Order: sequence, then C-alpha cells, then structure tokens
Amino acid sequence: MRFIFATCAILALGLPTGPAFAGPAPAPAYLGGWTEDAQGCSQPLAEGSLQPGEYVFGKEARSHFEGRCRITHAEQSGTFGWKLDEVCGGGPSARKARWTLSVAGDTMIASIARGSKGGEPFTLKRCATR
Repeated sequence: MRFIFATCAILALGLPTGPAFAGPAPAPAYLGGWTEDAQGCSQPLAEGSLQPGEYVFGKEARSHFEGRCRITHAEQSGTFGWKLDEVCGGGPSARKARWTLSVAGDTMIASIARGSKGGEPFTLKRCATR
C-alpha cells in the first residue's frame, strides 16, 4: 500500500519517472578513430596526421587526411546504424555528403553519397575512441 501511495505522490508532484529519469544517453558507437587497414592502428589517429583511409569521427566533425568536414546533421537509423550529413569546405566550393554507418563492435560498414550518387560500402576497423 505504501508503494501505491508513493507512486501517486510522485505523479501528483510531476516528478520524472521511468526511462527519462535514467540519465544521459550513451555516446554514438561511431565516435572515434577508424581505418580501412588495421595496420593503421599502430599509432594513435589524430587530426592533422591522418593518412588516406584513416578517419576520426567526432560529434561535430569528421577528420580525414585531406582535412575536416563539419557534421550538419546526425540521426540514428535502426539499432546499429547512423546517417550523417556533412559539409566539406566553404563558399561556392563546399561539398555536401551523406554517410551511412553501421557499427558492430570494432567493425563499421560505411558508405558515402555525394550529390545524387551512392557509394559502395567499405569496412573500417576501430583504432581508438575519442
């Protein structure tokens, strides 16, 4: 009977209950350093020293050997997937792209579409989280 009374009191006061009270959501699984060649993981991946096929995904940007692209939109797609929209460069030469990512453990299947063309999927291995 005390449980019922306590629950009614919480609801009457408007206090949070259930999953919203559980705390912050976990970070997306795609964050961190990734490489097409597991040999690339021998040194920490860092912006400014990336080689072709090496990427660092952050919450606001994706770094690669040619520079940095700003992530303009990120949304979860299914249980293990995400879609990221990005802009690389600025002004009239800015390039937009959409990444489709699927992460299982330390393996990511990624594809990138630029304009109206979809890219072939490729596999990345996790090097380090950020």
